[in-house]
Amino acid sequence: MNWYFMVLQHYADFGGRARRKELWFYALFNWLLSIVVVAVAALCYADINEPQSFAQIAVLVYFAWTVLTFLPGTAVAVRRLHDTGKSGGWLWLALIPAVGGIWLLVWLTSNSARGSNRYGDNPKTAPQVFDKPRRRKSAARTLIVAASLAMLLTFANLLLTAGIGAPVDDLWFAMLCLVPLALAATLIIGGVFLYQDKQQHAFVCLFATMLCHVVLSILIFLSEHNVLLSIKPLCFMSMTLLCVAVLFMSNNAAFVRASARLAVAFSLLMLASSLFMIFHNIINSSILRIGDDDAIYYELFNILSILMPIAFILVASIFLTKSTVGANQQPAPFAPSPAPAPSAPAPAPAAPSADKEKINLKKEKETEHSAASEQSESSTNSFVDETSKQAEIEPDLPESAPSLQQSEPAPAPETTDILYVRFDIEAIEKIFDTGVYGMICYKMIFGNVPDALLEGCEISMGDSNATLQGKENICVIGIAGMSGQLSAIGETLIRCKEFMRIAAAVPFAMASYGTNEPLVSDGVYTATGEQLQSWAKGAFNTVKKESQLC
Repeated sequence: MNWYFMVLQHYADFGGRARRKELWFYALFNWLLSIVVVAVAALCYADINEPQSFAQIAVLVYFAWTVLTFLPGTAVAVRRLHDTGKSGGWLWLALIPAVGGIWLLVWLTSNSARGSNRYGDNPKTAPQVFDKPRRRKSAARTLIVAASLAMLLTFANLLLTAGIGAPVDDLWFAMLCLVPLALAATLIIGGVFLYQDKQQHAFVCLFATMLCHVVLSILIFLSEHNVLLSIKPLCFMSMTLLCVAVLFMSNNAAFVRASARLAVAFSLLMLASSLFMIFHNIINSSILRIGDDDAIYYELFNILSILMPIAFILVASIFLTKSTVGANQQPAPFAPSPAPAPSAPAPAPAAPSADKEKINLKKEKETEHSAASEQSESSTNSFVDETSKQAEIEPDLPESAPSLQQSEPAPAPETTDILYVRFDIEAIEKIFDTGVYGMICYKMIFGNVPDALLEGCEISMGDSNATLQGKENICVIGIAGMSGQLSAIGETLIRCKEFMRIAAAVPFAMASYGTNEPLVSDGVYTATGEQLQSWAKGAFNTVKKESQLC
């Protein structure tokens, strides 16, 4: 069942890869559960005196189940094709009678492509990262589909009701049909903005739509006096509160998460009430009346309400998860070794000019008789206005002071600088159409920087501090090495047009080793790549294979 719930978690996620177990265990459990649900509904609510009622109820319940599971089933099939190296567009082969289905079945049962491909790492060797961009796109797709379905069913409602002689010019009927059309169109626009990572625009559309839905649902509740209908305005109110939190109180992360949890809770209640109302209509036998087209009208709207709260749940879940980095690991401070580093004083500010540096060095030479004097040097980076950390040098002690040598603590290890290479995640997703941005970043560096420059550098990756706080959308690759080595790497990358297309507005930053950004180490770069791991290992192997083919 874990595979089944994993697919439901990736509800409308069409990025990444999925192994055979993920697809076929989902298909098996989904088929078994659908049979159980349909059978239980038919046996419990069908009329024994009318055999036709069993088939009618079964069709209705199975249709509702299909609406509920269509998106996750399609998404996992696309990811399975990605795992074999095929594009998800080949799924349209299923529309070709006989031949297309057999051909597609062969691909879906094929083994995973070895190593990494353009869709990500091999799911058998590396865990798939369902990061925030992929969650956002999954929620956006579900919202667009739910709103589009609402628009189509509103048109169907208009035609069916007009066909049975309802007063089309009635004001109440116009509000029930024309207003939902406008609201559905606004939701579609909001979903498009959310897919493009225009969060402010998306939640402005959601806010306006939710306010209108609150008013409409309250009016319907007052006219119908149905307790179940009271859940809908509460759900829309909770979504309105989430929109207010995102638009006006985004700095208060605790309030945003609390609003998201409230929206998820009421959306689940709305989903449960919608399912209950379907069975309530069945119990009242509205669907069993032969020739009663009005029953289709009501049941279609109940089935529509199944998908809308799911879209709300996925939108709210964006703010309930933290950004993931690397191989789905928690961000940890980037450290050179497991042993704790000795405490060292804060680095002195760099000298603003060469003259002042000479004055400082002269003063240090004049005080060289002190047993613990330090000598600092500063180097200027040629492509960014950053300075390297000063190196602490222990002075030589005379042999006549053995007691002083014994009491002197061991010198601190020589510090190493880190070059932070900053990538624009939104640009990567737009150009490469993938949420696996870590692989793209590593390939960009390994494919354009010579091995000689990267040799011996410790490589790390993660989202920037500002990204984890929701202030930007930047992925950072950390390269630890000597300042001259890092300068050459930066100069190589800045001359690469492909890199500049996906680089952040500030493409580089220099910092002291183990400071600033929370990164996860992916090993040390060597010519053979033996010490690399996770996404760095997969990117290294992919780059080497592509270079051999060329």
